[in-house]
Amino acid sequence: MRIETRDVELLVAVVDRGSITDGAQAVGLSLSAASSRITALEKGFA
Repeated sequence: MRIETRDVELLVAVVDRGSITDGAQAVGLSLSAASSRITALEKGFA
């Protein structure tokens, strides 16, 4: 699996802000898009 810079930015934003909703907003993604990207990352590491 290839991890994109955008995915790392999203993960950092989620951790910094304490929620997926706030992290998604910080990087300009919808909650649905952020959730999909995080799910894909989780599957890639499983």
